Amino acid sequence: MEILGIELTGSKGDELQLSVDCQIKNPSNVAASLGRVSLQMWSASNVQLASLVIEDFKLAANEARNAVTRFSGITTQIPMPTDPVRVAAIREFFSNYIKGVNQSASIRGPTDGSGSDIQILKPALSALNSATIVPGLTNNRLLQKSKLRLPKPWALLDLPTVLTVQNPFGTAIILRSTNCAISSCQKLQADKHGCETYFPSPLGNYTPEDVSETIAAHSSVTFKGHTTKLYKLLSPEVIRSMFNVAGGSALIRLEGTMSIEIGDFHVTVDYHEDDVPVCLDEPLAPCNDFVSEPWPTAIEVVV
Repeated sequence: MEILGIELTGSKGDELQLSVDCQIKNPSNVAASLGRVSLQMWSASNVQLASLVIEDFKLAANEARNAVTRFSGITTQIPMPTDPVRVAAIREFFSNYIKGVNQSASIRGPTDGSGSDIQILKPALSALNSATIVPGLTNNRLLQKSKLRLPKPWALLDLPTVLTVQNPFGTAIILRSTNCAISSCQKLQADKHGCETYFPSPLGNYTPEDVSETIAAHSSVTFKGHTTKLYKLLSPEVIRSMFNVAGGSALIRLEGTMSIEIGDFHVTVDYHEDDVPVCLDEPLAPCNDFVSEPWPTAIEVVV
């Protein structure tokens, strides 16, 4: 079985709902109609991730023994993990998925024979174990751009920040919290389209505050104000030098964790985003026209 793509579609109780597209090659010259078939997705670390149901499992056939049948919108559920092993496996799975990383998995039949109601098929499905690759999220940039403002004199470690983010999923999500270190670009690539080297030490953390913002499916939203907490005092001149000039744009990196909820299903993911455009917003040099050109449909968030 080859998995072509997955889409988060919602939740049912504490089960996450996904839609999976896949295709299967029939190595025989005999077509098959197996009715309703239940399968399981397992991680490369041998942990069950999800259950899949194909309501009408039919395989085409040809004389060349290579007929491919495509299945679209397969109903898939991921139960809320409770034990530490599954919590770690689900975290790794979603972290890789959101980063756009392809990852190894296997499609297996339930060993208890519950994969089919047809008695003669139960032994074969119980023994099924097919290696596959789960594609990472294609449109996987969540943070699109950011604005920074200089700290207030009475809160010199609090860096006001405006983030532009988007929800690439087919269901609404709640971003409960983030714990991401922010690093500024030290040297741009020759073509100015990316950062060649980031400063080795992050300048601060976004954000120690509760976020709890809802983002609708395939859309963007502006968050309430939050704080990026600087790790040490920085003069306005140093901040300006890190982000080129006031009113101009530079690049930053965010790296850390995010806590996401979809209905009653919640997961912490490891997050890493490079080359995020940033503008230092000052009264005499505002970022009113600051646009993240490669991603013009993103969202604006105040932190």
